[in-house]
Amino acid sequence: MRVLFLCMRMVFEVNERNKKHTTGYSYMVRDIAEYAVKEGVSVDVLAISDEKHIKQYKGARVISRSLGNLLLNLRPYYLFKALKTIRKYKPSLKMALRVLYYYFYNGYVEKCIKKGNYDLIHVHGLGYGGLAYADCCERLGVKYILTFHALASFSEEMRKPKGIKQLERDYLKHVKTMRIPVTAISTGMMGKIMNFLDIDDNEPYFYKIQNGTKVNTEYLSDINIRTQYGIRDSQKIVLCVGNICRGKNQIQIVRAVKHLSEEVRDKVCIMFLGRNIEDTKLNIEISRLGLNDNFRICGNIPKDVIGNYYAQADYTIMASISEGFGLSIIEGFSYGLPNLSFVDLEAVPDLFDQNAMVTIESRTDEALADGICQLLENKWDRGFIKRYAKRFSLERMAAQYVSVYSKLI
Repeated sequence: MRVLFLCMRMVFEVNERNKKHTTGYSYMVRDIAEYAVKEGVSVDVLAISDEKHIKQYKGARVISRSLGNLLLNLRPYYLFKALKTIRKYKPSLKMALRVLYYYFYNGYVEKCIKKGNYDLIHVHGLGYGGLAYADCCERLGVKYILTFHALASFSEEMRKPKGIKQLERDYLKHVKTMRIPVTAISTGMMGKIMNFLDIDDNEPYFYKIQNGTKVNTEYLSDINIRTQYGIRDSQKIVLCVGNICRGKNQIQIVRAVKHLSEEVRDKVCIMFLGRNIEDTKLNIEISRLGLNDNFRICGNIPKDVIGNYYAQADYTIMASISEGFGLSIIEGFSYGLPNLSFVDLEAVPDLFDQNAMVTIESRTDEALADGICQLLENKWDRGFIKRYAKRFSLERMAAQYVSVYSKLI
């Protein structure tokens, strides 16, 4: 079975030059490719990548792309498609240039698809780049499947341009009409799609495949995060993992901690792990509320180092406005860490167990503060949580993708 992955910016080996491009998406697609290979699939990956020297990753072949590839394979058809997309969805000037770039590269994508003789194309994510990939597959008449790693159009709180939200809804209607197979990474995401399209769970072209994580507790014992960040032994460490932005809603966690009693507040230190992709004024708010002792902003932590943080922490917290799956929750589970999240997050139905999570129904600051208190007060069986994490292994996830590939082929 030969499958081509078409995806956006990918980072295979994190270094100082490319770490600003690392996201949960890039790690997840990388892992899906690696573990699909372990399931016996021949995988090629075509992505925007800063690592031109990498020709293969864990058995997956990485197809190079260059300006020469673009220029030698220009197709007038894709210029007209790009202009039509820009005219319809009215992106910003900067994004319009990206749309042109995505479509101009489709001539090279066509060449790769024809040369590769693939059984199936797997498009990861929608957006303007994913739409360009999908248009290419449909022009060639090849079988493809698209995975929604996130949804943009079902939350008023999500600061996404109007055009990208309309693009998503238009594509979903196209999926229903043309019966294009798609996958979503959580029950909540799939439910939103089903409700929008007014279809039921029996529709055979829609699949739910949960994300997975490496279920292990590997870390470097010579890193002591309490010493490194000046955290007192009397404080419990709570990790909030994810790039700092409005969607991840770290600012509300800061406000919630202010609502804790002084006694409880003195017992907790929350560490934000992730790069700042929006100017959220997080530092300013922490200082304004006098909470410098309760928070550490750590920046982006490499994947091969973050295990040290999980291994030495006590809990995880996720306060996102919307979250396709919440990979950090199951990463925390694998280290025995219970989690606090809002009950309306898309993945909660898939992840929840009362012995591993505290969920909050109200999105007020006071309710989040009460949830933090409950997280600290509960007696948790860390061994149970580690065993529970095995339900979300990468092996299981890959086997489900391969099963869907087989059905479609």
